[in-house]
Amino acid sequence: MNKAQPAPFHASIEELTEHELLYRLLIGLENMPGTREEIDQEIAKLPQEVFDFWRNEDHGLAHSKQVLERALVILRACPNMLRACYLKGVDPIDIGGLLTWASILHDFARFTSNSSLAEHQLAGANLARGCFRGEMSESVCDALYGMIRHHDYICEFVDGKQLPSVFIENPLAEIFRLADKTSLPPVEEILRYYATGKRLNASTFFDADLPLETRFDFESDKSAWDFVNYFLLFFAIQPSDWFFGETRALYRQWQEKTAGGKSRAAAKIIQLAADEGLDIAQIVKLTDVMDKFFWKYGLPNYVG
Repeated sequence: MNKAQPAPFHASIEELTEHELLYRLLIGLENMPGTREEIDQEIAKLPQEVFDFWRNEDHGLAHSKQVLERALVILRACPNMLRACYLKGVDPIDIGGLLTWASILHDFARFTSNSSLAEHQLAGANLARGCFRGEMSESVCDALYGMIRHHDYICEFVDGKQLPSVFIENPLAEIFRLADKTSLPPVEEILRYYATGKRLNASTFFDADLPLETRFDFESDKSAWDFVNYFLLFFAIQPSDWFFGETRALYRQWQEKTAGGKSRAAAKIIQLAADEGLDIAQIVKLTDVMDKFFWKYGLPNYVG
């Protein structure tokens, strides 16, 4: 395949080249709303953004490959959801392309300078739709948009809203969200969160003086958050936060049995705290914060 050609919808993620992705994203930007000057400004930044995405380990291409691999495993384990996809009118030939491009593009906006972390889902969804507008049917573009738009939904008490209807209307969106949330075993997922925080130099590991009312207010300014608060999001998701029985069962299995489950992940956080130089009193305070979080929201006590 000529490197100057955009990657096709049915591309293989393993055979995808950096240039092919770049040209596909150029199409996406050309199809985005905005003035010519605004679009040209985004195009000028795109080569560096693709360069960074391609080489990043925690939310870049490596993560995309992990998510796609997990999505295909989930798809094979969910025959009823696959059947529901067909009943919703999804063409079987397009399922691979939808999962592939959702995997590639769902976190791409994290690497752009004009999208905050809170906005990256919408920015990524709009970009994905633009990438294939006019080439694929409107229904395919809409499905891809829906798979990305709410992929980072956690649960009602974190997001302040019930499970978005897209996960009911588009079973592939639920499969994809589950793949993103379980692409690695629980301990490795905590380490991925940790690596992200280190890369962004986002905050301190644990602020023992952060009031609980601020820590547990998930709609508050996240600039006050420490690493631990992001780890709490990982524990917040429960099997009840999935719509389909098959995805609920798979999430329960992942959080309880995969490589020691979330209990081992909680132990890894304590180990990371020690590695970060926290003393015994601080570690005790950290475990107390986690205990209080689990109690407040009726979650299993993973450190008990």
